[in-house]
Amino acid sequence: MSSLWVVLIDVSGSMDEGFSGVTSSDPLAERGRWRTKLEAAKDLLLKQVATSRVQDVAVFSFADEVNRIFHGARSDFAMAETTIRALVTDGKTNLARGLTAVFEDRGFESYKALSVLILSDGLSNVGDPVAAAELLIEKYPYCRIDTILIDESDQGRRIAEDVSINGSVRPALSIIDLDKALDSARASSLRQELAGFALRRLDLQSELALLADIGSPTLLSITTPVELTTESLRNDIVPTLEGLESLQRAASEVSGTPYQAIISSISQDSPISISLTGLKEAVELALDWVIPWRRKNAEILSTLKLRQQEIENEKASIQNRQLRVSLVDSEFNLAKQMLETLDRHHLMSDRHRQRLLQQFVTGIDQMSKTSIEFKALDPKSGDDNRLTIH
Repeated sequence: MSSLWVVLIDVSGSMDEGFSGVTSSDPLAERGRWRTKLEAAKDLLLKQVATSRVQDVAVFSFADEVNRIFHGARSDFAMAETTIRALVTDGKTNLARGLTAVFEDRGFESYKALSVLILSDGLSNVGDPVAAAELLIEKYPYCRIDTILIDESDQGRRIAEDVSINGSVRPALSIIDLDKALDSARASSLRQELAGFALRRLDLQSELALLADIGSPTLLSITTPVELTTESLRNDIVPTLEGLESLQRAASEVSGTPYQAIISSISQDSPISISLTGLKEAVELALDWVIPWRRKNAEILSTLKLRQQEIENEKASIQNRQLRVSLVDSEFNLAKQMLETLDRHHLMSDRHRQRLLQQFVTGIDQMSKTSIEFKALDPKSGDDNRLTIH
């Protein structure tokens, strides 16, 4: 199984009250057919599940005690409607017990990702909900917790923000707010689930690499704000990948290993992620050397790009050539430093080193055509750690 949407609905005594805030000029629009916050939450929850395309869903009610109302496929969710509509309020708000119930449910352990939505109107006044949330995230690293805080207070907001790990807190002071907040929270969880596909792919490729005795994968997550379009693909993504390939060819030759680079996939979700195999050394060189060099020379690179558009002007052309000479010299010095890190004992002939220097310069020059930046995820930990050269 892939992912599960879990909803924790507060049925403590205060949920029997009406909404205190009014954001619409039409009072009927706010009242609708709901007398209390719980009635509104129940109806909107049922609507959300009915209109979503989620595969599996689970619903818990919580107050002093926790009750799992449903866990199963969305197509079977209709059988839970009667139970949900029959929910009544009673007791205190024990959010910690609700989160612990999710943590302890063995039926959820087959899922790779959980998305938890808390519907609550106030303070968690029993237990330690923050500790329970942290345990849940520790068990399911790709999990996110969102909170819709109805009629919020300052203290309630602080607790909600601490609990909503990897997610967000959305206030709802009225029926209209609650409806919008539900839509927004679900949309955010879907975006994270889409982004999680790239991480899941990394896990599967890492397992395949071990079984097939091939190079382990690398996942690049683009940190520069850019969407995947034909223009960004041509001007940013392709030059970056061409540069990495050139660097890897040179690094592979230095180490005496075959060049086996593969670009497995490029996601179209935000942030853009790129799955690579056989390019670890190139990614390390780019992060440690090329990107810092590119930042340092950003003004020169920007000026060159601008003047390239004015190349018809003779004066601009001369100035452009002067800047280019300076930049080439800088690229060559950077290439020498990179080669020194890989061939510290100068085991190669001068002729061989010169050819590799040119290969490094080619990679640096290709990456200088774009300012796009990225981070690399280590498949062993799933964190954005630096990769080590093997």
